[in-house]
Amino acid sequence: MFVGRGGLLSYAFLFALAAKAEADSFDAVTSGPPAVSLATAGRMGDEEDPAAAPPKKAAPGKSAKETKEGHDLRVSGLFALRFEYDDNIIHYSDVDLLVFSTQPSYGKYSITQAGDWIPRPRLDLTARSKALTGRDLEAQLRLTSWRYVENAFKSNESYQLRLKHPGFGKDNFQLTFYHAPMSYIRNFRDRPPFTSKAAPLAYTDFSYTSTSVTLSYWRRLASVLEGKLDVKRSWRYFNQAFMENDTWEWRTGGSLTWRAIGPLKITGSYDYTDAKGRGADSAGETIEASDNGDPSFVRDTYGLDFSLGSRKGFLRVNDLTVGGEYQAFYFTSRKRADLDPLHVGRKDEVRRAEITFRTVPVVGAASLEGGYRYTKRSSTAVEVAVGMDIGEEKDYTDNRTWFGIEIPF
Repeated sequence: MFVGRGGLLSYAFLFALAAKAEADSFDAVTSGPPAVSLATAGRMGDEEDPAAAPPKKAAPGKSAKETKEGHDLRVSGLFALRFEYDDNIIHYSDVDLLVFSTQPSYGKYSITQAGDWIPRPRLDLTARSKALTGRDLEAQLRLTSWRYVENAFKSNESYQLRLKHPGFGKDNFQLTFYHAPMSYIRNFRDRPPFTSKAAPLAYTDFSYTSTSVTLSYWRRLASVLEGKLDVKRSWRYFNQAFMENDTWEWRTGGSLTWRAIGPLKITGSYDYTDAKGRGADSAGETIEASDNGDPSFVRDTYGLDFSLGSRKGFLRVNDLTVGGEYQAFYFTSRKRADLDPLHVGRKDEVRRAEITFRTVPVVGAASLEGGYRYTKRSSTAVEVAVGMDIGEEKDYTDNRTWFGIEIPF
């Protein structure tokens, strides 16, 4: 189903049907010889994460159908088209960007330019019915695509299914399934599995696929206070040349939202991640005896958002949010530092700041949305690998700006 790395046919099909479904690229830090720049699976990453907040109510314009049992089936949809610009799509360090500007054909680089325009079509299909439980059961399918204009091989997509049901009082449960097919991250040097150490290292694609399941529960604790809890299980699998970087991750966390004064809402969040890495690339090989690095890590994520909402919309903007996020990754490799210099004692810090807005309907039911996100990562390690400063490989800054339209139907 239009999976592939960008292609004109896939883009046309997605745009026509708006079919496309968390992971900034999502910004997680795995191993990789020398630097892995995934998207972090954080609350401000690009991986769709609907559990990060209670889902918005369905937009007007739904169709209804009465079943034989007398329970109504309500179906609605939303098509969104966003245009994004990212000035550092591979998350290269300043050193890498300088080398690219002088040696663009060097094997480390597959891109034609560091920044790119990214059209992002999205389709949401939502159905609600009381037929099964007597209470509103909501199911939503979300299809999203990122189509890179100059670097088409970086294009990727995701698919998401969300099931939501009221709890026993002022609470709700939600189960979310997410999948992103194999997508390109960057080029790294490595040897394929079972290859002699005498063979020279060669640059090759570093790609991954991501799947996750999230269970969320939120409850209104008071008239001005709402709490939420999440438990998430993720699986990330890399292409064969880098299979030692496969990770299995548990994430738990929650948030509190306080309706402070009038339209102002303040949300504080925290989650903890424990990711275990494969750390081996041969059958029967253990992570302790492997000559590969151990990509396992734990992560703390802190978030703080300030939101202003208005039904009427001041200057036609009815939602304005300013937020920040801090992530600290602690790699847990127990190997000797000289055997695994990229992970032993390593700490990565990711800081993000973001501002977003959404308007009231401007033409019919269609509304506009936009935003800007700044990301900065810094890395330190106990020991520097031969011929490499880890900061020169993994440190980066990134600016992403977007503007789009949402059309309910």
